[in-house]
Amino acid sequence: MVRKKTLLVMVALVLVAVVAVAAVASSYQSMDMQYEGASITKINFKSLGYSDMVRLTVGLMMFPSDGGALLLSTAASLIDTVNVNLTLNATNGGFVPLWLGSFDFDLYVNNYYAGNGSHAGSIFIQPGASALITINQTIKVSGLANATIDAIGNSGLMVVRVEGRAHAAFLDIPFSNTQTIDIKEGLRDAVSSLFG
Repeated sequence: MVRKKTLLVMVALVLVAVVAVAAVASSYQSMDMQYEGASITKINFKSLGYSDMVRLTVGLMMFPSDGGALLLSTAASLIDTVNVNLTLNATNGGFVPLWLGSFDFDLYVNNYYAGNGSHAGSIFIQPGASALITINQTIKVSGLANATIDAIGNSGLMVVRVEGRAHAAFLDIPFSNTQTIDIKEGLRDAVSSLFG
């Protein structure tokens, strides 16, 4: 009789463990990682000479009438780095709280590889809840000559694509999305701040 009870208790414990593992696995599989968007936070210029400053001034003065075309073409070769905030939204669609560990991603600008990045932090997400994650990424423009040219050709639009993997417990959750950023306003503000 004692053996039957022990056996029943062991079978019940195994079943509970299997159900718990299945619930956690199901919740992690229902985890959704979406790229919410990107925005320019700062444009940094290379060392500028007098003639560069004059050309930027003329481009800035023409901005209202030409929609930034002259400023874009003038500034394209003078930009050193662009700081971009990337926002990711992690959603727990399951019914068990989840821990989301680090994640890494590749960044593309106008279909040109711009580098990679990562987030080393960890996030705890309750069932049915979401967490926004913001990452500041610096893009070295000198490595993106073709993307800069494309941005000028596309009226100052940068198409930013993020492809990555979030590492959650025993799963890697892929995410990918594309966002278009209009760099004209950010460029105008960056050039205006040069003249302070």
